Amino acid sequence: MKDSVRVIFANEQLIKQYGVPRPQEECAHLMRLTSEEAQRKRRNWLSKAAMGKHGHQAWMDVRQLMMPVFSGVTLDGPSRMLRVDSKPIRVETSPGHVEIALLHVIESEGSSHTDLRVAAIYDRSPIHTFLFDSEGSMLTANQAALLAHQRSALGLTVSAGSAITLRSLFDCGSYEGGQQEAQAAYDEAVNAVFNLQVECHRHAQPHISKKDGRTKWAMIEMWPMQDPVSAGSAVLIKKYNISQQKELELQLGSQQVALQRHNQELEQDSVIMQEEQRKLQREANRL
Repeated sequence: MKDSVRVIFANEQLIKQYGVPRPQEECAHLMRLTSEEAQRKRRNWLSKAAMGKHGHQAWMDVRQLMMPVFSGVTLDGPSRMLRVDSKPIRVETSPGHVEIALLHVIESEGSSHTDLRVAAIYDRSPIHTFLFDSEGSMLTANQAALLAHQRSALGLTVSAGSAITLRSLFDCGSYEGGQQEAQAAYDEAVNAVFNLQVECHRHAQPHISKKDGRTKWAMIEMWPMQDPVSAGSAVLIKKYNISQQKELELQLGSQQVALQRHNQELEQDSVIMQEEQRKLQREANRL
C-alpha cells in the first residue's frame, strides 16, 4: 500500500512507550492527513534508510515518526527527538515467504527545541552537505544533497540507483582529462583529509549544465572530523555553486590579457615613434 507501513514486529518496550501499531489502513489514512512537507521528509528518510547497506542514522521528531504508526502518539503531544538506526533486512514472514523489510532501532535522546531547530536548519540548508566515513561510505546527507544526487542519476551523470559514495562526488565532474583527472582529484582529496589531516581541503569541480550545455563550477569543501556515533574518522563535505565567481575570474583574466596586449601595443607604438623622432632629428642635423 502506497505511503503506508506494516509493522512486522515491535518489542514490548516500544509498545509500552508509544502504544500498539495501528492497522495498515488507519496508518495510510493518518499519513495522508499530515503535511506535504512531513510526507516528503518521511519518504526521503525511508529512501535513505533503504539505500544504506551499512546502516543509516537519523534524528526524527517523535510525533513525525510515530504518530501515523503507533496508537499512543498524537500530534499535540510533547516534542522529543529520537535517534533512529535503520538498515534493510530479509525477514521470513511466513513459511517459505521472505520479504525485504527495514529494521529500525530507536533510542530516545534528551531533546530540546534547540535540537529541533538544528535539525530543521540542516534539513533546509540549500548547501549540499554530506558526512562520509574513511571508507568513502555515506553516513548521512541533507535533503538538498540527496535531491541533487537523484537528479544527477536521472541525467546519467552517475549510475541510476547507485549509492552515494565519496568517489561518486568526483565522478559527477566533467573533467577535461576524463576519469583519469577525476581519480587524481579524488586521490589528492583523500590523502589531504585522512592522511595529512589538513584543516580544510578545497576542490573546484567543473560540470556541464543540462539546461544550456555550458560549463558550471562547484566548490567541494572537505573538513576532517570524528564521527560522533562510531568515533571513527570521517569527513564533512560542503558542496556549493561557484559558477558566478568562476565567470568573474574568467572575465577579469580576459580583461587582464586584453590590457597586457594593449600595453604591449602602446609600447611598440612608443618605440616606433621614438625611432621616427630620431630619424627626423638625424635628417634635421644634416641640413
